[in-house]
Amino acid sequence: MNNVFVLYDRGTGSVWYPLKDGGFDAVAGAAQGSHIPFLRKPDPVPLADWVKIHPKTKVLLPPPLPERMRRRMEARKQAMNIILGKWEMKTMVNDAPIDAVMTLALEKGQFVGSWASKGRTMELKNLRFDGTTLKFDRETSPEQVLSFEGKLRRKRLIGKYTGPAGELQCNGARPASN
Repeated sequence: MNNVFVLYDRGTGSVWYPLKDGGFDAVAGAAQGSHIPFLRKPDPVPLADWVKIHPKTKVLLPPPLPERMRRRMEARKQAMNIILGKWEMKTMVNDAPIDAVMTLALEKGQFVGSWASKGRTMELKNLRFDGTTLKFDRETSPEQVLSFEGKLRRKRLIGKYTGPAGELQCNGARPASN
């Protein structure tokens, strides 16, 4: 329930949820409002040790994902593999291109990125990627923030910046060696 292991009491039809430290509270059923304290908090045991002591233990696995959800997750994983790495970016300012290198990575499970242009490297803020659309903000100066939104099209990124001066077209491609 809510991604938390709960106990179901068939005798009373109650659901016991670990709301309080040291026990379970009945959140539904005939025992709702009751509390069962632990006699003692169990010590964690490595699975290999547990199996030696209890070799007939069966492990419950979650049900398989519906095919549509599994395909969507696989497509997002593939898109994430494409988006990570270096990108050669071109921003059009007054009909003149400004070249930059954008680098996107996963560090400790966090999506991070940087933007390097004209000898300066800037951290990307509010970085988001939903499998198709990449969004982020970057400061060009302490008082000016540009917001980027672009769509991933294979190994191309088609987008624009929005800032105080209006909209600027900004597109990127993966380098041939990437």
